[in-house]
Amino acid sequence: MTEILASKNLVATRLAEVAEGILVHKKRGITPKMRVFLVGANPASLVYIGHKERKAKSLGIDFELVQLNDDNASEAELEKRLEKAIIDTNHDDSIHGTFIQLPLPKSFSRQKFFNLIDPKKDLDCFHSLNIGKVYFGNNDLLAPCTPKGILTLLKDSKIEMHGKKITVIGRSHIVGRPMAMMLNNENATVNLCHRYTKNLSEHTKNADIIISAVGKPRFLTAEYFRDDQSQVLVDIGITKVDGKICGDMDYDNLIGKVKAITPVPGGVGPLTVLSLMENLVTLLNMD
Repeated sequence: MTEILASKNLVATRLAEVAEGILVHKKRGITPKMRVFLVGANPASLVYIGHKERKAKSLGIDFELVQLNDDNASEAELEKRLEKAIIDTNHDDSIHGTFIQLPLPKSFSRQKFFNLIDPKKDLDCFHSLNIGKVYFGNNDLLAPCTPKGILTLLKDSKIEMHGKKITVIGRSHIVGRPMAMMLNNENATVNLCHRYTKNLSEHTKNADIIISAVGKPRFLTAEYFRDDQSQVLVDIGITKVDGKICGDMDYDNLIGKVKAITPVPGGVGPLTVLSLMENLVTLLNMD
């Protein structure tokens, strides 16, 4: 029988711990606050920001959106405004954590702006100094939110990573690459696949755990996996098709063929938001 790795109960438990951490700082006279930057008015981005804002406020965290959205401004002007806004935030002691809601316009250098953020306020852990600490083995404190959430889920579900063969599909700097590093820190043997990987099914069938961040709805069908109920599937993809949210995995047709699988929605997404809140507590505790 396939185990459904829903995250609801885990997230509720961990958020209660976050709330306790926030309360400690409030008793010291500190009101934790996070600020998010958004360039433009991407509808999906606004939805994601709304989720994060509601969760933050429910935990007693102040939340501020800085939206740079002027139809008459050039992208060069928007870059200057974003740069100034980040620098101002770095010097604002009332802001304890900040992040940029992606995507940014294609002409923007993402890493340039990630590195403008003060590493001590870097909620997404994308600053080169912070991601460098992950490279050298630090999984336990500040870490990129989605990979951190996935490790939280796997550990809570008692899914062994040590010595296991894990295939990660998607090599973005946001998810795939840090995910591979963090799994390697857990002593897994990691295979990082991407759009140019040949014979992808050979890699997926040979893995104990498969983590997909492709963004193609139901791309990974039963043909990509063994049917011996021994594999664990983690689905990061999220796409709306005909009004329904689905992931990279052909979820309905994989039930009964794999050991465990995350649902979409209700799997990785809430863990990403959880990790953002946990990172804020980490940053507060570093002060």
